[in-house]
Amino acid sequence: MKERLVSSTVLTEEQASKITGEITSYFKEKSPSVFHKRIDDMVAGKTLENSFMDELDEIGKNVRERANDPATDLKSAFDKAFKNKEQ
Repeated sequence: MKERLVSSTVLTEEQASKITGEITSYFKEKSPSVFHKRIDDMVAGKTLENSFMDELDEIGKNVRERANDPATDLKSAFDKAFKNKEQ
């Protein structure tokens, strides 16, 4: 947003930075905290869609990581149980 303000107006980079900060603060004050990350991402130049997609990718990674340990433990338990039955 700041770069766009500088390139399309007569504002200096410092002025554009201050305005961007004020606009960001205003929208955060007027919205629930769950939207704050989206606002920051859009001000940084991301689309709303990309912001959500990045978040979903991160959630997916966390789910896979958390599911991996119990799955490995379960496999080990089954392997051990069936190995004991074979003996």
